[in-house]
Amino acid sequence: MCWPFNGEINECRGDDVIKKVGYPFLKDREITLCKLAVATLLVFLMASPLVMGGEIYKWTDDNGVTHFGAKPPTGKPSVEISEKLKKASNIVEFSEVKEFEYYRPSPDEIPISVEVDVRLVDYPLSEASHALIQRQVKEIYRVYVELFGWPHQARRPIVIRIFGNYRAFEAYQEANADGHVTSRSHYSPRRREVVMKGTEFTDATLGVLFHEVSHAIIHMGLRGTPTWINEGLAETFEYSQVKKGKISFGYNMAWVEIMQHKLREGSLRPMSEYLAITNQQWRAESARIERSYYMIAWSMMMFMMTNDDVFKTLRAVINSGRQTPWRRGPSLPERFSANYPGGLENLDARWRKWLRTLPSKRGNKKR
Repeated sequence: MCWPFNGEINECRGDDVIKKVGYPFLKDREITLCKLAVATLLVFLMASPLVMGGEIYKWTDDNGVTHFGAKPPTGKPSVEISEKLKKASNIVEFSEVKEFEYYRPSPDEIPISVEVDVRLVDYPLSEASHALIQRQVKEIYRVYVELFGWPHQARRPIVIRIFGNYRAFEAYQEANADGHVTSRSHYSPRRREVVMKGTEFTDATLGVLFHEVSHAIIHMGLRGTPTWINEGLAETFEYSQVKKGKISFGYNMAWVEIMQHKLREGSLRPMSEYLAITNQQWRAESARIERSYYMIAWSMMMFMMTNDDVFKTLRAVINSGRQTPWRRGPSLPERFSANYPGGLENLDARWRKWLRTLPSKRGNKKR
């Protein structure tokens, strides 16, 4: 599978190979997608300001392969999608894996007390969208309360700064640089705020907000949380939908296919090796390797969140971080091994089995 990093399409192997080209190719070339989901490509294209300067066309060839290019093909019907891409910024494709009830609302329930401080910078947020953000962020906080034991009274407000102008958004990040300069959104532990580019807030676009809010909530309860948990849970919530008392976990189809491909070719390393990678080592990796870590972290946390007995292990490990700070040990692999019957080797086997059972674009073949 081919993934854009730092403005280029990276080279791949086997039948997933397209070709190595940069975004400037949009002036005179085209991308041919192999198995990459169209919606996933849209997300990547939307993230690059270089792409948004000209027209982009989409069409399907005689073999059913979807193409994108700066020029329409000769003799083939095509659709000009530049404006659609601009309007679709921050859309997350949702495919449900599992829905479960994390609590039952009742008259005597303990109310959640968390202030959601939305700060607008040249962005006209409607009252309806503001109410939606308030409601959904509080629901995400309640998930952490009910599942992981976070206090009903939040320690501080969840600050969300939304920019309507991309250049102002970029300038703010550069002026307040703390290792986070993105084209979409980020959470700053130092400033304790979510910073994001404005979009039309609907059920389809709230995933990006969920991701950053998850970081903010984790940071309230734990310091120095291992990136495998911090980013893995954030990615899990990004592909989820929350309604009062229920959460539906979803997944990224492209990531599922890549993970299953790693299993088939034998390139997926043991869980113990991934969990041993520290936060510093994670950040020191190249963008390409780091992005693969996000995908693997998502698969681990999604696996643990959607399997009841494994979730108990995840909760125990997270709570251990409150009792014994992460930096003092035991290590993350040791914490998981101590809290799962049979140790980390058995947990790894369960994870791989779960990955094989996920639906993918390869169809519902028996495995």
